[in-house]
Amino acid sequence: MTNSVLKKAFALILAVVLFCGCSKKYTGLDKPLTVENPLAPVTSNGGIALKQGEWIYYINGDNFTRHEGERFSSYAGALCRMKEDGSDKTVVLNKDVCVFDFYNGRFYLCIYEQGKSISASVKVDGTDYVEYKTIDDIFFGGCYGFLNGNIYYTKDFKLYRMNEEGKNSIKITDFPIYNLRLNSEYVFFTKDVNGDIGNIYKLKNSENDFVEITKEPAYVLDIIGDNAYYYMLSSGTVYCYDAKSGLAEAIIYGGYTDYLFNPQEDINVISYTIASEDENVGGIFTMKSTGGEKTKISSYSGKCMVLNKEYIYYINVDQLNQLYRVKIDGTNEECVSEEFVYDYISLDIVGEYLYFLSDSDYDRIYRINLSDLTQECVEFEDIAIVG
Repeated sequence: MTNSVLKKAFALILAVVLFCGCSKKYTGLDKPLTVENPLAPVTSNGGIALKQGEWIYYINGDNFTRHEGERFSSYAGALCRMKEDGSDKTVVLNKDVCVFDFYNGRFYLCIYEQGKSISASVKVDGTDYVEYKTIDDIFFGGCYGFLNGNIYYTKDFKLYRMNEEGKNSIKITDFPIYNLRLNSEYVFFTKDVNGDIGNIYKLKNSENDFVEITKEPAYVLDIIGDNAYYYMLSSGTVYCYDAKSGLAEAIIYGGYTDYLFNPQEDINVISYTIASEDENVGGIFTMKSTGGEKTKISSYSGKCMVLNKEYIYYINVDQLNQLYRVKIDGTNEECVSEEFVYDYISLDIVGEYLYFLSDSDYDRIYRINLSDLTQECVEFEDIAIVG
């Protein structure tokens, strides 16, 4: 090979290297979206959608092919927004978003990309996208949560915290944890003991010293206000734990498969299914939020139960995971959607709509108008697949 050919070959290789090395890092939308009030309050009760200002922000369905190293559709899992009437749909962040929270004009997210869970954030107008750290896969036991300026996550299943800029990372536990739960001031988690459920611990936000709150294996079911509701494995008893006072009170006895706690309405809803010819064994029951006698309101078993006004909405596991509702007094039970509803994410009520993912329609996002029960798919750029 002559010197001139060698020089040309070297120049070509150098050009390719320089071109690859200068590829532009994604930093969000090139043109910011119009946002009337980036600090407007947020309304939401779940993890699929939220309302901020005049916009509904939502996860554009679930990318169920993520672990196959591909994206089911171009916008599967993207963070999108629309007006409450369903108009003006647009993409805020075209990533596979798994979890998102709004804080001080930004969305803090856990995304999935190239086989990894990554903590990140983006401005509410879709610009200034920043990735922070690769964390444990949240679909295989990893934890992620955002609480008032702090990001909590696990690496090698140990609990860490960093600030909202992704800096000042601090290791909190030397033992593995899971079942990370957060309220407005406290962090709760369960110790992993050789793959088994251990005791529950409490940590105040921004602090490093955690406190053991159970002496036996237990599991946090939900957090509402200052109260954490946890399930004791040894007895099946559910306790209501006041994070401020450190006191716990037994409120539900006997093991159930699904729970709904609503102290504001002074009601708990419990559900279970037991294989039996006796139709009175399983079903959905209500009781006072402080415990007491239970009242059967349905013979069906429900999952992902949510309360809106006088109705309990639930996924009916006895009827092909269809979406049902029943009044608190047990009347007017009816099917509101025949879709096979995805039951690994809670039903989400935002404003006058209930949002859910349809497992029978490729995990696309749907919503139901709670006034007239009309149903629509609100996916951005419908992929035209009939479920």
